[in-house]
Amino acid sequence: MIATIDFEASSSNGYPIEVGVAIHDPARSFISVWSSLIKPTVGWLQTMSWDPVAFRIHGITRAELMKAPAAFDVARQLNALLAPAGVAYCDGWKWDHRWLFLLMEECPEPCAFQLGDAAALGRTLGIRPSALFEHDDEPPLDHRAASDAERLLHKALTLAGNK
Repeated sequence: MIATIDFEASSSNGYPIEVGVAIHDPARSFISVWSSLIKPTVGWLQTMSWDPVAFRIHGITRAELMKAPAAFDVARQLNALLAPAGVAYCDGWKWDHRWLFLLMEECPEPCAFQLGDAAALGRTLGIRPSALFEHDDEPPLDHRAASDAERLLHKALTLAGNK
């Protein structure tokens, strides 16, 4: 099982507002995708920023976030989804690590998976990691967590000859 993860955030130094996961089980011929908006905690709102530039990139409004599942619930669901994979790979480890840490800090359960970077994903699949960032054939349709996670996994599997 190979899984990828991506976050959208309120700003580069802000809080996570959306998480998306893509999972490929070799026993199935498709990629499963899951995502959730994340309701910001009071602490996040008091100590971290909302950048209008970030909003223009992902298009998620603060009003949408107020109706989203609590960070605690999203963290628990993320653990349940990714524990079987053991590792979730991302293409922006520096940022995704920060946002995963903030999210999991809200959950009384420890994180049930590790976060791996694109280089580790490449090594796992036997491909050159930098190939994951070369010449995307498909222009991004949106900048949302689920589609970003799915795009990374699909490209990795294609390069590895598994899709």
